[in-house]
Amino acid sequence: MLSKGSSLVLALALSALASNAFGQNAASSNSSGGPQPGVANIASSGLKPGVPNDGGTQDDIFLRVPAFNFSPYSSAIGTGAFGNVNRWVTSPSSSMEAGITLPGGALLTYLELDYCDTNATTHLTGNILECDNVGGNCSYVTSNLVSAGDGCSYVSANLTPLNHIVDNFHRILTGVVYTNSGDSTNSFASLIVGYKLQVSPAPGAATFTDVPTGDPGFQYIEALVASGITAGCGGGNYCPDSPLTRRQMAIFLSKALGLHWYGY
Repeated sequence: MLSKGSSLVLALALSALASNAFGQNAASSNSSGGPQPGVANIASSGLKPGVPNDGGTQDDIFLRVPAFNFSPYSSAIGTGAFGNVNRWVTSPSSSMEAGITLPGGALLTYLELDYCDTNATTHLTGNILECDNVGGNCSYVTSNLVSAGDGCSYVSANLTPLNHIVDNFHRILTGVVYTNSGDSTNSFASLIVGYKLQVSPAPGAATFTDVPTGDPGFQYIEALVASGITAGCGGGNYCPDSPLTRRQMAIFLSKALGLHWYGY
């Protein structure tokens, strides 16, 4: 008979094995090309197993734009809805659109269309439209995502190879979904846009004499300088190996996060 401690260890081990096997099976069945490992396209329910990492500069951050944030391309076009979230336009081959706001300088990495498609011949398409600052010179960011007539599911694409950087000063991003059937056989729940935050590229010349361009921290220290977070330790130096005081830490964090108080 196993002791309580041995039983707990055995249970944890079996749980880990089951979780690992599930992740391997899901990863092998994921043909969408998206960057989420261990996520399968489950047509029966549309549910995706696993919890994605979400934040920092290493992991993707996901912005979900629900269908109820979208409006028809024309005010003359009606919409339909069922359940709690799904929508479609009542005019065949017409679109619904929603603005997408992401941090400037972010790298687009992922696009997903969550849909319900029970039509044998007519399917949904989803994409991101990018236009200039007055709404002209528009083009799609990637190839259309196309539903598969497989019930409620999702289709996704990996956008990382496009190296597409968000430029909020010059460009406008808009999510576009066509519910082509014009009835409830083509509806969608949301678009998901994945992106990664980035540190600005390193300049060609060094600001500080003690942090040359070959220093492993050069890019990041220069980003602090460009952001107005630090001016170094004086005399043209940054003093990269000096300890950081709590006072200096407060200054760094407050400037980086834009912390403030209302004094009026």
